Amino acid sequence: MKHAIFTALIIGSMLLSSCGGVRLKSYEKQDCETLPGQQTLATIENRCMLCHKGDFATIQDICERKDLIIDAVETERMPRFSKLTQQELEIIVTWQ
Repeated sequence: MKHAIFTALIIGSMLLSSCGGVRLKSYEKQDCETLPGQQTLATIENRCMLCHKGDFATIQDICERKDLIIDAVETERMPRFSKLTQQELEIIVTWQ
């Protein structure tokens, strides 16, 4: 029983620390030319919001970080601790 609690605490702290301090406010915003479509928005909400909730508060915030999001996904820097499916990757990279 002690091992299960200890393991749960370690895993929980790793997840919290992996998202801690990750803020995009210091990155330069770009002009928003194409708002993300429903599939793109849903993928970002499902995969990115755990760590970037404050960074992507609105659709405009997401749009202003388009190049940053695509680059982070293509270079596999994001999402941390998991991989996007091929379909999720294509949705974000093609930004429809």
